Amino acid sequence: MRSLLKESLFLTGLVRALRQAPLDYRRWRWWRAQKTQIKAYLQNHAVRKLQVGSGKNLLPGWLNTDYRPSLPEHVYLDATRRFPLPDASFDYVFSEHVLEHLWHKDGMNFLRESHRILKPGGKLRISTPNLANILSLANPKPTEIQKRYIQVATDKYIPENTGYRASFVINNFFWDFNHYFVFDAETLTADLEAAGFRSIQRCAPGESDDVNLAGIEWHGKVVGEEINAFETMVFQAIR
Repeated sequence: MRSLLKESLFLTGLVRALRQAPLDYRRWRWWRAQKTQIKAYLQNHAVRKLQVGSGKNLLPGWLNTDYRPSLPEHVYLDATRRFPLPDASFDYVFSEHVLEHLWHKDGMNFLRESHRILKPGGKLRISTPNLANILSLANPKPTEIQKRYIQVATDKYIPENTGYRASFVINNFFWDFNHYFVFDAETLTADLEAAGFRSIQRCAPGESDDVNLAGIEWHGKVVGEEINAFETMVFQAIR
């Protein structure tokens, strides 16, 4: 029996390793290309702008990075580790709907690394779900936008559900999208301060007093601007 158990565990581990192998190989290729891509970007851009987790939102003039590059323009970057970028080398850092996919300790790494690579006076812009608004969906007397959000989320993500119920939408928001830590405004502000940022301000999606940071969000094109305005909070901070 013991030998059968060992054999079963070995086979299970082997299957997992074989399934993981293609991704590991791709990640190795991405890592090999990373140094050359970053060097070329730094050499060719006086104003340097880093987007972490760009997905399909390829911003002109930015170093568009992603944990799983799927486009030729992507540069591999793991936001949970030290960024392969020099200290004080970038003017801007931007991430949209990325922070919530990291455990809190990894999110703090992202904030500290962003602070490290930014030049003095450089700016960080973060767009991420607003925990307070998501939890407000449980309001027994929902507002019109809350009703609308519940309807849209149900129709799009849980169509098998019967009726429009906040409990299903809230649970689905956390478990269907690999959201590990969703921030409220107070926690994100405190973490930005702990990472060394100052002049922290809240903005509406797409709006900024800096032309380089205005109109760069993409999420509203995916979920709709009305839904995005309810779901998302945006913060800017200065190094």
